[in-house]
Amino acid sequence: CKKYVQCKDGETVGELECSGETIFNQSAKYCDWSSSTSCAATTCPEREPVNSPTIDAPEIPVNSIPAGGIESPSTETSGYCPYPCPKDYTGFKTRPGTQCKEYILCENGNLVDELECSGSTTFDQNSQFCESSSSTYCVPTTCPEREPISSPVEAIAVTDPSIPVGGTELSSTGSIHDCPWNYSGLQAKPNCKTYVQCENGEVIGEFACNKDTFFIEESRQCETTIFGEEWSCPQAPTTSPSPNSTQAPTFKSWFPPRPTRTPRPTIPKPTPMPSSTYQYFRSYLEEREDMIKSVVFQSNGSPSTAYTFPDFMSSLDIVVSQLPADKAFFVGEGASGRLPKLSGMEYGLVNIAAFLSNAMEEGIRIDSCDEWNTDSMFDGLREKFPLSNACGQYGRQYEDEECPEMEPFQCPATTMEITAVDGNTEKNAPPFTCRARIVDDGREIFPGYYDSVDYAVIQSAYANTLGRTDIEGCCWWGRGALLTRGRCAIGKLDKYLGQGAVERGIYVYPDINFCTNPEVICTHEKTNELRWVLGMLEWSDRVESYADLNTGWNYIDELKKFV
Repeated sequence: CKKYVQCKDGETVGELECSGETIFNQSAKYCDWSSSTSCAATTCPEREPVNSPTIDAPEIPVNSIPAGGIESPSTETSGYCPYPCPKDYTGFKTRPGTQCKEYILCENGNLVDELECSGSTTFDQNSQFCESSSSTYCVPTTCPEREPISSPVEAIAVTDPSIPVGGTELSSTGSIHDCPWNYSGLQAKPNCKTYVQCENGEVIGEFACNKDTFFIEESRQCETTIFGEEWSCPQAPTTSPSPNSTQAPTFKSWFPPRPTRTPRPTIPKPTPMPSSTYQYFRSYLEEREDMIKSVVFQSNGSPSTAYTFPDFMSSLDIVVSQLPADKAFFVGEGASGRLPKLSGMEYGLVNIAAFLSNAMEEGIRIDSCDEWNTDSMFDGLREKFPLSNACGQYGRQYEDEECPEMEPFQCPATTMEITAVDGNTEKNAPPFTCRARIVDDGREIFPGYYDSVDYAVIQSAYANTLGRTDIEGCCWWGRGALLTRGRCAIGKLDKYLGQGAVERGIYVYPDINFCTNPEVICTHEKTNELRWVLGMLEWSDRVESYADLNTGWNYIDELKKFV
């Protein structure tokens, strides 16, 4: 699962390889950490002989191939365009010679996807969508004039592998996929003989280790002697020169018997580079920032101060890229569109709209990070709010809500003393509080209730709807955009992104133990981000994964049907 292929109509159009410790996730359709997916063995499919396509790529004699790569043939004579993306261009573009029926996705001048408009629609370069042919005019495109593209393997091709000790600079550019998204630092390439220097996710230098050394990511340097646990890198290709060519370089195997190395402390895994789907998903939202803020981020007719668009976007980056594959927030990744060969981004946009509509009814509406005390009782004309509602409201007992047996990540039930930041500003009820039972001279001091007529807290053995009169162990009230409640939800936040995630190399919030102080979600310096992250994690964990085994109903399938 280190290597994978891109297919179109049953034909291989590209061969790719996952970097570092990632392997290809067949379900998600991208390279994922090996701790988040397992390698499903595949066999060579049984196929009938495939007929040649109508337009063949021109045959180029071996002797005519220059050392730098294959020269682009003229589209005027062959109709074949090997490099359809203009240099450094990123975005969608009509594919040359297809009468606007086909279009391509380019990234920094490299072809990353090929798509086709359905039915009678054609691609509109201005709107970047397939439109009715009656409402758009096809603007033909020609094959861009491009310099020959060098083979990526040729960067390490040598006839005499005597490279100076410590590594030598190879080039100032590398593959656009060598650097994880937004990552700055040194990153090994798959063979561990070469590595790149990254700055904000871009390659700014490419280097090679001495022939007797390997680049070790933990130490960020080329090392000669490695002891300890077993370690290996993928084999570099070995190619013999063609008998008809005198210019083809010789590729030599770099690898001695498998060396070993000592275990080192866990280091942060760099953030994976986002897929094209997510990049366009993100751009789509950013282009509509003003509209979203004016409609969604509103509390009682005024802009929300507790929930803002920039914090929402930064949190989205985290829940899409840093969570395990089966918990990542769904933005349409790995799904085909409702029309053939269209992006699954449409599904992602409907999913985010459903999430935001729920957030509008929960945290955004009251402009609060903490759940309010609202489950009141009436005694005549007096409205009373039991302070023991911190333990649970409307029939729920938050402390008792544990995780399923296969995911036992709930926080331990411990006694803490915590007071919420926000209280019910509409009724002036005080913020929730949890603490151990207090006994004075043999009498228990009860938290009591809040009287909305006298605007005062009355200490008495006043029970909530579940009969609770105390607030011991009741620190799991709702927090964040969805007012997420319970020990299970907070425990998963810690396991996936807090201190509990450090063992997996995830350092999003390594200094926070959410189980020992869940109110840190509303008090930490990153609270504006955390309140979104918690809500998005609950949505992906409880809503996106929902399935009824009896009826076969599941959220993602119903979402696609709706779209």
